[in-house]
Amino acid sequence: MRRSSVLVLTSVTLLAIVLVLVSASLAQPPASAAANLVQNPGFELPATTEHDPPSNWTAYLVTDPERDVSPNVHSGTYSAYLHNNGANYTQVNTVAVSTIYKFEAYSMANAAATEIIRIDIRAANGTILDTHTWSGTNHGWERKLRYITTSSDAWDALITLKVTGGGSPEAWFDDLVLEEKVSTSCFIATAAHSPSDPSVQTLRDFRDRYLVTNPVGRALVSAYYAVAPPIAAFIDEHPALKPVVRVALMPAVAVSTVVLSTTLVQKLAMLGGLTLVFSATAVWLRRRAVREKVRV
Repeated sequence: MRRSSVLVLTSVTLLAIVLVLVSASLAQPPASAAANLVQNPGFELPATTEHDPPSNWTAYLVTDPERDVSPNVHSGTYSAYLHNNGANYTQVNTVAVSTIYKFEAYSMANAAATEIIRIDIRAANGTILDTHTWSGTNHGWERKLRYITTSSDAWDALITLKVTGGGSPEAWFDDLVLEEKVSTSCFIATAAHSPSDPSVQTLRDFRDRYLVTNPVGRALVSAYYAVAPPIAAFIDEHPALKPVVRVALMPAVAVSTVVLSTTLVQKLAMLGGLTLVFSATAVWLRRRAVREKVRV
């Protein structure tokens, strides 16, 4: 039983190394820094007065003033200001297929309002493929954040900012971001180390060069972004876990370091060497088992 477990562990380890090396050899060069796809994301244009509608946004049932000024801004001079039941701003941005995007927005609402932020990923024919919605009432500036992976038939993203409520509903929106993810936080590693730790940077470099450059890697990263933040928060709240997590991350850091610092020929040579070692070990264990069986 013990020998079988060793063989299984050996096979799994070899398979993992093969996948890492193959993905590293097939990956494309990293993309350039991502740009924010949202036009006029802080509602700063036109730079005139709050009574002028924000550029690049389509308004529905919006009443004057259409923007607000300090102190009702998250940053800059203006924020989007909705104060009529059902009023909304929308904007459409083209997105790439099978790509990870970061969507971020800030909103604020009074007690009479329910503010709604929604992003719909749509196909070319307008069919909604994926929807992400946030809503809230009676709160100060809050950050909304989501990592979204587009499907193979994605075409564009429809962003909707809306307010509902009776009486005198008021909602403010500011600092929207929709960008392709090339480099983001390694949440768990950062919680265990620090943002500037060399191990964290190594994992970031591996992700940016060999994971987000192919569909399988992007799917893995997207899944990681979905589950990692609460885990990182738990680690942050329990410092005693940090040394344990650092030790657990050591194999990933070691493999990433090797992949990042070697050429394709060197990777293939190492893969061949590891294959020989694991094969020899398996043969030795098999022969030993046969000898012991004969003795019995």
